[in-house]
Amino acid sequence: MKAAYIQIQESIIGDIKTKKLLKGDKVKSEHEFAKLFKVTRSTAKRALDNLTQQGVLSRVPGVGTFVATKETKSKNKISEEIKTICFLFPQEMELSRDSYHFKIFVGAESEAKRRDCRILFTTVSCSTEPEEIIKDIKERSGADSVIVSSPVSEEIYSAINKKGIPLVLYGDPRSSEHDVVLPDNTTGAYNMTKHLINLGHRNIGFYHLHGDSRFQERFEGYRRAMEESDCVDCKKLLWIDKSYEEIVELVKKMRVTAVLGANDSCAINIIQYLKDAGIRVPKDVSVVGFGNQCFPDILAPEITTVDFPKEDMGRLLVRMLLDRMANPHTPCLKILMPTKLLIKNSCKAI
Repeated sequence: MKAAYIQIQESIIGDIKTKKLLKGDKVKSEHEFAKLFKVTRSTAKRALDNLTQQGVLSRVPGVGTFVATKETKSKNKISEEIKTICFLFPQEMELSRDSYHFKIFVGAESEAKRRDCRILFTTVSCSTEPEEIIKDIKERSGADSVIVSSPVSEEIYSAINKKGIPLVLYGDPRSSEHDVVLPDNTTGAYNMTKHLINLGHRNIGFYHLHGDSRFQERFEGYRRAMEESDCVDCKKLLWIDKSYEEIVELVKKMRVTAVLGANDSCAINIIQYLKDAGIRVPKDVSVVGFGNQCFPDILAPEITTVDFPKEDMGRLLVRMLLDRMANPHTPCLKILMPTKLLIKNSCKAI
């Protein structure tokens, strides 16, 4: 079954071809189309917007929408449909203009426009049933393909795949059955840990929250750097979902001089825990993160962190997705984005 907005577009084009609508004729309003096709007004608006962009219709603000009276140059013929990409993002994750997820979306959006594609942003809850998500993708948004952000459950990946909808993932290293783009987590964490070691630190903690598959790769980079430098047994310094009291006790008991947060949010938690206990950052303990998220006006000192090219990642996601649509049977790809250290004010030499 075709998406409702496509049905509206085809209805208008059919009326033009059969001369029911002539050049200059006024077409139904968004409200009238919504009522006729039993859809939302935004769906009707999308259909009219598409045909206006293609030069089939023209709009006069405050008056209405009309069949175009002039031939308009367009990259899209009437018979061609604009490809629609659904960008699927978990509701539980932060998406402010400063978050790195938003920057990835900005890159994806710019590449989609360059490729004459439409990109729609959709949030899903972890509790949403896969069948409901599929319905949202195909029937409500009319998407041809999907970009999925981590962390989204593997059940959702599988459900999308079973429906034959092309998809590409970002941020989740678990899947070998789909195209995936992610930062080079292992190398980034390795380089950050080596940076701390070069500053004289040996008792370096690693803190992360349970349930995020990206952290395993980052821990591997940390572990390798620690073992190469004959530091304290890193397994004793791996902290998962520890409370404020546990973190402060471990820092004191293990004489920890630095902590690597598996992402910047983890690093912020550590800094706050230490501050509340009267432990100064970076004077007493250095703290570093991963991801280069922006937290304006709420954090001092600024976090030394691992960065990667987020907008480039977004652009690559769209290119990979279009390639997958054109070549559905080629082997899946896993592409690692390069990382770099951003040295700021949250760590020091000892």
